[in-house]
Amino acid sequence: MDEHSADSHDSDKECTSCWKCGNKHKCCVFFCDNCGKIQKVDGHNCCNYFSLLKMPVEYNINNQSLENNFKEMQKVLHPDKYSTASESDKEISAVSSSTINQAYQALKSPIDRAEYLLNLHGAEGIKEANITHDPELMAEMFELREAIAEADSIQNMKALSNETMKKMEGLFALLKKTFEKKNFVEACKISMKLKYLSKAVEELDEMIFKQENRQPN
Repeated sequence: MDEHSADSHDSDKECTSCWKCGNKHKCCVFFCDNCGKIQKVDGHNCCNYFSLLKMPVEYNINNQSLENNFKEMQKVLHPDKYSTASESDKEISAVSSSTINQAYQALKSPIDRAEYLLNLHGAEGIKEANITHDPELMAEMFELREAIAEADSIQNMKALSNETMKKMEGLFALLKKTFEKKNFVEACKISMKLKYLSKAVEELDEMIFKQENRQPN
């Protein structure tokens, strides 16, 4: 796994004890360095998702490193590895493996990663209700809804989907720069817009699929 500086995650903090032997150990440690027992991690307290997956706490992460770290952790934490272990070990393995999977799913998605990072920084989370506080964004989203409703052919649907995805590409680049500048208020606005556009693309793709697979009368 890739290693990062202590500033990049919280794993150097000593914040918990081994459930088996009581030995104090660092946060986000999966095995006790005294008795070797598997430890429960839940993605809360001092262990955030970035820390658990040994990634820097930033938006622009290396996706390949993220995937490699996830796979390495699942090799040692997966419940199948503890099929003959004690009930305590089985339960802890299931919880820790599930948490690692949740962390990976959140961080591999650029939109979910942005939302999670904003929440870590105490910024306002991405909520659809927040769109009502931005008249310009509301107007743009309303225009997109009208365009989706008026798309009456597969060609129009595909064109609108491609146009929306192109907008998203530009917004992802802007979001990266916004996070680098630590402008979390603006990052939240961009993230909300991306989340809405992503749902629009999903809706269009579903419409296209239904049209392409519609049975002739």
